[in-house]
Amino acid sequence: MDDQTEDRTESVIRGVRLSYEWQGHVGKPILVLTHSLVWDREMFEDLVSRLVDSWHILLIDLHGHGRSGHGPDGPEGQGGQGSPPLTLEQMAEDCAELLKSLGLGAVHWAGLSM
Repeated sequence: MDDQTEDRTESVIRGVRLSYEWQGHVGKPILVLTHSLVWDREMFEDLVSRLVDSWHILLIDLHGHGRSGHGPDGPEGQGGQGSPPLTLEQMAEDCAELLKSLGLGAVHWAGLSM
């Protein structure tokens, strides 16, 4: 039986819709991939094709990027007029809450400079 998955979904985390997808094999070690600013999870397409047989990969579109929402304060996570801009700490907290909501403990994590 092939246990390879490709599952696209979303969750509302701290009032923001975060889009994510699973690729790879259930039961393999979990690898979370997060993109750099102004990109989205699709930047990892080539890498995922090379890793998919050995990992269960979670790809996240960060707050204000890709298919994820921008939140109540405006587009691109910039807070809208008169609101403070979205911080890296807020994006990290979003990811931590997403992992918690998915019932994940320790995971492997890779990403690019933000």
